Amino acid sequence: MARSLMARNTLSALVSSVFAVGVFVSLPAAAQLSTSTIRGHVTGPSAPGARVSATNVATGFSARATVGTDGAYSLTGLPPGTYRIEVAGQGFDQKTQDYTVQVGQTAELDISVGPTVAKVDTIVVSGNRLLETKTSEIATYITPRQMERLPQVTRNFLAFADLAPGVQAPDTALDRNFYTSSSCGVCGKGSIDAISTKTAFDVAADGVRVPLEALLALPDRLRAAQQVFDKTGGLHAAGLFRASGELVALREDVGRHNAVDKVIGDAVRAGRLPLAGQILMVSGRSSFELTQKAAMAGVPVLAAVSAPSSLAVELAREVGITLIGFLRGDGCNVYSCPERIVLPEG
Repeated sequence: MARSLMARNTLSALVSSVFAVGVFVSLPAAAQLSTSTIRGHVTGPSAPGARVSATNVATGFSARATVGTDGAYSLTGLPPGTYRIEVAGQGFDQKTQDYTVQVGQTAELDISVGPTVAKVDTIVVSGNRLLETKTSEIATYITPRQMERLPQVTRNFLAFADLAPGVQAPDTALDRNFYTSSSCGVCGKGSIDAISTKTAFDVAADGVRVPLEALLALPDRLRAAQQVFDKTGGLHAAGLFRASGELVALREDVGRHNAVDKVIGDAVRAGRLPLAGQILMVSGRSSFELTQKAAMAGVPVLAAVSAPSSLAVELAREVGITLIGFLRGDGCNVYSCPERIVLPEG
């Protein structure tokens, strides 16, 4: 390659710049996003302050670096491709050479500034054949110092991502966007009829009987099973109990609707619907939406530690759910279908 550079220079052989290019070794490229880096040291009395630049010959993308006082330079964020490397400094003739870098490659290139011959400063670029030790992942590791020296305006890593060779960008004209929310399902509806959903289970025909003593013990059993609440003090819970008071399933979440969804979802995945003969206990209040979810899952008894809404009471009476509010250790209010509650004798 040195002979190639000498042929292009019309000056004498003493004034020519010789680029002995190191062979860059990289791992095989995969179809994923990554950029490359060319780094090294410039040695010689005039090295500090010299400029090293890389320009993509196909796209015009360029990166520049100034040699530091320790002689180090680093060209980061280079998409894969062929680059024209230029080295210049005060009193130096600008010298160029083309290099090709692969996806995720980090190449070491040391540059030596030679002595002045015939009043012309000569830059001799020399490189060693280096093998880098890398994992099976194709990636580029960028230090905070390298981030500060990036030539681009933005420091967002995604701005330096590029497609691997041979990968075509998808046609954005085919994109379709769908929007969803984490609301309970009532928001955006125009009427009560619009949010009412018919259940496939005959909840009213469920003949479960719940002893009052077992019912009053549910809040303490629910609270005792809340492991995450013990650590945070800020989570709702929903628990599924048998009529005897035995806990079947418990889930926690920052949202009471989500906690109920988790309990019912667990039953759906296990194929246990309908949840006949069981009690759904919630740590908050009973809303219309929670009552409707209980009906859709075939739950005959819905209990809460706080108050129900008027719509929840109306729906519970309509579908035949026993709705219980203000359930504490010493009492409760029953708003619908009280015949399922077995009072103590005497």
